[in-house]
Amino acid sequence: MDKIARRQAEGKLEYDFDNVPDVIRGRVIVKNEAQIDDIVKNIRSKVPIVDDEDFFLKPNGWGYRGRNLNIRLSDGSLAEIQIHTEGSLRAQEKIHPLYEN
Repeated sequence: MDKIARRQAEGKLEYDFDNVPDVIRGRVIVKNEAQIDDIVKNIRSKVPIVDDEDFFLKPNGWGYRGRNLNIRLSDGSLAEIQIHTEGSLRAQEKIHPLYEN
């Protein structure tokens, strides 16, 4: 619920209880950050990206680094794709419990 309120406060009104993007989520693991833009371009050519948060450029307060894409599926629902390096995934797994609380 906090995530929905935060997103709505950011002006991202498509987020509500019926449309939470990380209920459907997947990850792409890359060898290095240089591959990420090509991955995003490939995804963009297949589905609409409605939100693109680049935490490699600007890590959040917990030090999270990754690229999070919210995409619109063909049925209209939202899904999240997280793009990580092996190192950023290890860090994410350590800090995720802090984020959830």
